[in-house]
Amino acid sequence: MEIRYEPSLQDLVESGLEAFRTNKVIRRNTMVSNGLCAFLFGALLYYSFDDFNFSLACLLCGAVACVLYLLFLPKTLSFFLRRRSKKFVGTPAGKTSLTPRTVCLNSKGVRIYSDGFDKLYPYANIVEIRLKKDYLILPLKDGTSLIVPLRAFESPQQQEQFLAELRSHRPAGGSL
Repeated sequence: MEIRYEPSLQDLVESGLEAFRTNKVIRRNTMVSNGLCAFLFGALLYYSFDDFNFSLACLLCGAVACVLYLLFLPKTLSFFLRRRSKKFVGTPAGKTSLTPRTVCLNSKGVRIYSDGFDKLYPYANIVEIRLKKDYLILPLKDGTSLIVPLRAFESPQQQEQFLAELRSHRPAGGSL
């Protein structure tokens, strides 16, 4: 079974957000580096307003800035991913990321191809099948995910057929 669609800028953003949500290394590195920067910013801001005197309040201000930043990290991350994706789409490599692509289920796995690339993902590498509001998400064993927008399906029946065929290729003992 094949479906064809044209990726959008929002698809690129969702792909980056999904990587943040599912890849432990990306999430940890992002949270640590951004949290540390927010802590330093808060501590230095208080330090400069307190006539450059170091105190416990500097550390507390840094901790508060860190917590506040991490609470808003998903929204901040989405904002920066959208900006970065807009810039990326303007580059030669970025232009190929928005070329129409085809998702094909065959006997070996899920194949995604377009003018710029052709990749086969074996069924054994797919950890689960998740449906979100606008996306079909297939997390892989390596911590990445395949993301297919639900708008790629012509009808709910086609989507159900696709999912049924995908589930039928479940490896023995697999969790699809």
